Amino acid sequence: MRRNIGWALASVVSVTLCGFGSALAADMAVKARPVVPPVVAYNWTGFYIGADVGGGWAQTDLVTFPTGTILGASPTHFYDLKGSGALGGGHVGYNWQVTPNWLLGVEADIVGTDIKGSGLGVPPFPSATEPVSRNVRWLASARGRVGLTFDRVLLYATGGAAFGEINFTANNIFPLAPNSYPFAGSSTRSGWVAGAGVEWAINTNWLIRGEYLYYDLDSFGATVSGAGPALVPGATWTYNWGHTTVQTGRVGVSYKFGGPVVAKY
Repeated sequence: MRRNIGWALASVVSVTLCGFGSALAADMAVKARPVVPPVVAYNWTGFYIGADVGGGWAQTDLVTFPTGTILGASPTHFYDLKGSGALGGGHVGYNWQVTPNWLLGVEADIVGTDIKGSGLGVPPFPSATEPVSRNVRWLASARGRVGLTFDRVLLYATGGAAFGEINFTANNIFPLAPNSYPFAGSSTRSGWVAGAGVEWAINTNWLIRGEYLYYDLDSFGATVSGAGPALVPGATWTYNWGHTTVQTGRVGVSYKFGGPVVAKY
């Protein structure tokens, strides 16, 4: 009898202790899972300023012809002036991140260049020569930009108004006369520009880019009188440079001022 009572008391104590332990376990705080920080998406909105270096290739058609009949002939000469050179300059602009993946912007830039092209014709007169040249001195533009963003990578198209200063020289030299029709001048031409590029945000403020631009600048013409005894009194020579097209490839670095960041959860 006593043995049975002891087993009963032990059973009651065991059950009580188990229940008390379960209650304590239920009341203990469960350790929270670590909070995962949100991914911060890059935002392109803001002003920026930067520098560019690269190279370019230009092409200009030139037609030369005299007025009047010179020694019984009125030759017309055609030239395809081509040449390449280096360029360098700067840009400034502003971007608007209009949606998480689309961007609109405006940009102005100017670069100095040394893109030359020259030719040497031989008119059908004894010892006569016709040296001609074209040299693009600088290019500038005011452009709009539209781009597709992939966080820190931007693919964009761009286009707008273009301007450039071009030096022109030409002459028809007749050493036996002697007579010549020299012209040398500089003209600021206007036109249009279009292109595309890719840009990468290294960090919040620094950007690097690669860009291609195609310029089309207006034509230019000049008519000059002879220097020296005229082969034909009152004769003149006309030089017509057609549109100058310039293709440029450049790399650049920009500094962006401020701009918000957006958290993506």
